[in-house]
Amino acid sequence: MRDFHFHFVPMKLISIAEKLEKHKSNNKTETVHSTREIVEFCKKINEMQTKDALKYQSSYSSSFIKRCLQYAYENPNLIISENIHAILQKRYRRSWWDLYYFALLQTYDDPVFRQYNNKKEEGDFQQYAVLINLLHKNLDDLPARLVKDIDPRKEITLDRFAEKYAIEKEMRLYIELKKQLLLTGNRYQLEQFGLEEIFMMIRTEKMKTSALVTNNLFNHYKMSELGTEYLLDIADSHKYPKDNRATDFWRYIDEKNQDRFAAFLNKERIQRIFGYDERSHFWGQYAHYMDLVEESTENQLLVMHVGQYVIIEFTKVGNAAYIYSKDYYRQHYMKLIQRNRAIPPTRLKTRMMVSGLPPSNRFDGNNFIIHSGSWWMNALHFLVAMGVNPNEKRPDD
Repeated sequence: MRDFHFHFVPMKLISIAEKLEKHKSNNKTETVHSTREIVEFCKKINEMQTKDALKYQSSYSSSFIKRCLQYAYENPNLIISENIHAILQKRYRRSWWDLYYFALLQTYDDPVFRQYNNKKEEGDFQQYAVLINLLHKNLDDLPARLVKDIDPRKEITLDRFAEKYAIEKEMRLYIELKKQLLLTGNRYQLEQFGLEEIFMMIRTEKMKTSALVTNNLFNHYKMSELGTEYLLDIADSHKYPKDNRATDFWRYIDEKNQDRFAAFLNKERIQRIFGYDERSHFWGQYAHYMDLVEESTENQLLVMHVGQYVIIEFTKVGNAAYIYSKDYYRQHYMKLIQRNRAIPPTRLKTRMMVSGLPPSNRFDGNNFIIHSGSWWMNALHFLVAMGVNPNEKRPDD
């Protein structure tokens, strides 16, 4: 059985509810319940199955249930079982998360609460109820307001803030505050969590939340700081931003961050495959122009997507690189390469004239780069034709 402790003062909530109940019952005097009755009630409820407890409690008045709530605060050592938690939830149609929000709002300069607080006791009780309902709808905005007070530079971390307001880590409020920090926090607020902890949340949260947390992380960190392992984990789950298999995850990532992500992993993949080969240095310096770099271990090659073209570069030395239009690639090779299926080498090495590439005096085509002599000069001519500006400063990762 899971136990619940109360760490807040719900007096305002109790007071309002009691006034509403009195008003409804024509201002009849509220019944006073003894401590013994409350303790006996709690004891009996705790011994029951939850479904039986919910039936049993229906014979008690709302004021008695409220008194149990108040008694729980006045006696912090009292453990309230899940049965009582379920009863109170059913009675008030609120979770303890919402009740805690309501209490915590009293410590902040909330306009809705201030409007309520200025009301006179003899005011319209129906309007009180409307204000409570309005406040309830605004609860989702509370984490965004609270996290502004969390500033690790002033030694106010989330844990210290939680300690100040007696917010336990198991409470939904703590979880929501942490989520808000990851969604909107600055570098200092993010650094209080380890990258492993943040990426664990990215793996387990719903896609939209995971993507928004990722985007905020990208806004405040270099890709090299985040590390290849974590970024590859994202690529494995959601593919590259401009991959035809990409998930909706990338809809929530800023375009500049998509480009930074792709450029970093493109360069990493090129360097990992070619090692100290001169091809590694040459293609790597233009990785930020590549939308995607695909690898096929079965065919021992890389496919580098640049603009409206793809460059197929074989990993073994002694093979020419071949350039095709993206349309031709999609029609003849894409599905097989993405599934890592074997393709006859002769089929992959189709020489042809490709529109838009530098003209050639060879009769068999203009779409291949032979790695001999100053081959990179020839390759650069191809890249320029594809839209690459070799003089452009490479962006920081």
